[in-house]
Amino acid sequence: MSKTLIPLLPEQVRTCVGKWEVFLKRIHICPLMTTYPYGKWSFCLPKRRILLRLIAVTNDKLCVEQLVKTLFEIVPYVDRVILRERNKTVDELEQLLSCLRERDFPMEKCVVHGNPKLAMNYHIPTVQLPGSNDELKVYRERYPMIQFGKSIHSIEEAVKAEYEGAQYALYGHIFPTACKEGVPSRGTKEVARIVKDISIPLYVIGGILPEHIPHLKAIGVSGIAVMSTIFEHAQPAMMAKKYHESIYKEVTNHDENHYVKWPATNVFQ
Repeated sequence: MSKTLIPLLPEQVRTCVGKWEVFLKRIHICPLMTTYPYGKWSFCLPKRRILLRLIAVTNDKLCVEQLVKTLFEIVPYVDRVILRERNKTVDELEQLLSCLRERDFPMEKCVVHGNPKLAMNYHIPTVQLPGSNDELKVYRERYPMIQFGKSIHSIEEAVKAEYEGAQYALYGHIFPTACKEGVPSRGTKEVARIVKDISIPLYVIGGILPEHIPHLKAIGVSGIAVMSTIFEHAQPAMMAKKYHESIYKEVTNHDENHYVKWPATNVFQ
């Protein structure tokens, strides 16, 4: 198969034809048999998840031991945990990950924030890049085994992130939150537009409460990310359970047809 492909401009990706070219480009780079070795599902196009994913985002306010304790309390109820510990040193982050690994924490649920080398060292499959990071293309080439997500704040940034190879996007903040005091929230109107304009999963963050979940599900997001409501609560496990139950309560029939069967290699889908 020829490896010559015409590069797409970000605005081209927003068109129907552009999305198909991006899809074909990905299959071209990652051969079908190595990416989708799943029998009858091998020839199915990806579908959007029916159940939202719940992502917990650490708030960088707990010491390593307290954070480890909290993570073990909430892990039964969350799909992923973004370790957003920006003020901790590399040594402290290594201590955190070592503690989790030694105590048999499911490391596949961890997402390292902004440090792919650290993720590689601890066999963590996903890295979340902040919006200010412009190294996505470089990282994709240097760390081909890692999946990268990108924080975004607009449709243009979402399209650019997909074009550069992000496997998912995290958009926020959509509702007022204490973490962004004084900064206007972006609302959900643009979220609906982004869902239509990109083909990668879109997650949302910022002031999200359990009662917001039906509306966000109707818009078509792939999941929600929660920080303060979980990590600053006196009972973080109880709050994580509330979100978990709000996501699942609408599913009354657990027939397999209600679930999207994604390949195991696509960790965040």
